[in-house]
Amino acid sequence: MASSPRNRKSVSAAAVVETVEPVAKPHVHIRLQDVIDATKANSFVYTSAEFHNPLIASGEVEINPDMTDEHGNVATRAIIKEKEEPVMTEVSTATVSTKPVFVLESNIPIPEKVRKAGGLRAGRTPVYPFDGLEIGGSFFVADKAEDKPAVKAMASTVAGANARFSEEVAGETRTNRKGKVVPVMKQLRKFKVYDTYLNPEDSTSQKGARVFRVAIDA
Repeated sequence: MASSPRNRKSVSAAAVVETVEPVAKPHVHIRLQDVIDATKANSFVYTSAEFHNPLIASGEVEINPDMTDEHGNVATRAIIKEKEEPVMTEVSTATVSTKPVFVLESNIPIPEKVRKAGGLRAGRTPVYPFDGLEIGGSFFVADKAEDKPAVKAMASTVAGANARFSEEVAGETRTNRKGKVVPVMKQLRKFKVYDTYLNPEDSTSQKGARVFRVAIDA
């Protein structure tokens, strides 16, 4: 059938539709959907001018004036339009997920772990004054709560301080409790912690722990 809905006499599909049996349907019940269904089935429907003229004007159907039935109705087919793909004019920021971008670089030196004497990291202020303690000197740490005595918290801190203030004896090793051979260490400073009060003679004073620096052989 013709592609132009207004030029009905230029229909060129007559040879095709003549070989197809029309859909037998009383004209009074014909709907546009009936014409569409017949067209999809490679057939056609006879329709009256009152039915198909408005649809020709709107570009929804086409006719073959050379094919009519005994009532003067004309062979009619629907114009099936292919669905157009939507054109993306812009990207919605709501559907785009941003991922971190990493820059690959080379020839960057690997930083070394710089530490101060005593095992403290460079630039870090020590929490407890082990460095300033002389033999016989001490400092007090109050309990945080009754179930959190300072003496327990300070035990590992004092052990770490004793390890920091020691050095390896060159050429000497020993076997530790786990059966591992380790260097023999020489103690340079020695610290001990005691469960006590801020004023040892007054049990009503602040409860806590006191850390002493003692002689190496103590």
